[in-house]
Amino acid sequence: MRFQVNKLGKKKSDGSFLFRDINILLDEGETLAITGPSGVGKTTLLKCIAELTVFEEGSLYLNEKYIIFIYFL
Repeated sequence: MRFQVNKLGKKKSDGSFLFRDINILLDEGETLAITGPSGVGKTTLLKCIAELTVFEEGSLYLNEKYIIFIYFL
């Protein structure tokens, strides 16, 4: 199994990017650590990947298949 994040970007409320161009490639059995100081977007990144918040740029793939999220407002 392979999970891939391509060029993920999330904007802050002021329109500037909290993070941009995040690329992750994880194969089955691999582990990833996301580290950094408070406020840099670690939790927001995970929320974007888990579909708990909307992201403005990028795409997610599972086994090379595009993941389409449907958001209900």
